[in-house]
Amino acid sequence: MTPAEIKAKRGDPPLGIRRGSPFADLLPKVDALTPSEFYQQYYFGNRPVVIRGLIRGWKALQIWSPDYFAQEFGKCKVEITSGRNSDPLYELNFKRHRKNISMKDYVRMVEEGGETNDYYLVAKNYLFKRRKFRPLLSHLKCPGGFLEQKSFSKAKFWFGPKGTVTHLHHDAGNVLFGQVYGRKQFKFIPPFETENVYRERDWYSAVDALNINYAKFPRMRRVSILETVIEPGEFVFIPVGWWHCVKSLDISISVSFSNFCVPDETVLRRQKRWN
Repeated sequence: MTPAEIKAKRGDPPLGIRRGSPFADLLPKVDALTPSEFYQQYYFGNRPVVIRGLIRGWKALQIWSPDYFAQEFGKCKVEITSGRNSDPLYELNFKRHRKNISMKDYVRMVEEGGETNDYYLVAKNYLFKRRKFRPLLSHLKCPGGFLEQKSFSKAKFWFGPKGTVTHLHHDAGNVLFGQVYGRKQFKFIPPFETENVYRERDWYSAVDALNINYAKFPRMRRVSILETVIEPGEFVFIPVGWWHCVKSLDISISVSFSNFCVPDETVLRRQKRWN
C-alpha cells in the first residue's frame, strides 16, 4: 500500500484525535488553581481556562466603576475608538477611529448610550501609559507565580458600554484576561480549526462568530466552538493561536496581561499571506 493510500484509509489522525478529545469542547472554570497546575495543564497544554480567585483582594474590584472614573478622572483626557459602527474593519483601521475626549464625557456616553459597539476604550488606547492614570496600577495585585511582578505594570485596560464586540481573531502570544466590572461573553475556536475559520487580514477571521452565516461560510459547520461568560473577579486564559471573539454583556471594565513567569517563545509572526 502506498503512503497516499494509507493516508486516504486512515484520514488525518492528529486532527481526528484532537476533535475527538474530551478537551475539544471543554472550557472549565476552576477554583484554587495553583501556578504549577496552571502552567502544566493549561499554559503548556495550550488550553483555555477560566480561573476564579486570582483577583480576590484587588482594590480595583472593590472601587472601579463608571461613576468612580467620572468622579476621580472626569476632567482628564482619554483616547477612545469611535465611529466603529460605520466601518466593518474598525479594528484593522484603528488609527482612523482614534478620538480624544474627557473621561466624564466618555462615561456619560457609556451610561446613557445603551447597547452599542460604536465606541470603546480598548487596549491600544493605552490608558495606563497616561501619567494621570498610572496610579490605577496600584489597584491591581500581581498573582504570584502566575505573572511576573517586574513587568506587571504593562497591563492593558478595556472600558466600554454593553454591546462592544471584538471580532473573531487570534493573538500572537498568550494572554491572561481579567474581568473587573460587568460581564463578557467569550467564544473560542481551537487552532486546529484555522483552515475552517476563513482567515483574512493579519489575525482576523471574516466570520461573525456571534451570528454565523453558514451559507456563506459552510466550513464553519464542522468547527468546535467553546463558550463561556466571565464575571467580575474571574480571569480567562487565552492561549496563543486560539481564535476568539468577545462581547460585553454589560458595561464592562477589564484588564489583560501577557507577562507570564516563563519566556514566551510561542509568539507568532504576522502572516504575509491569508486564506
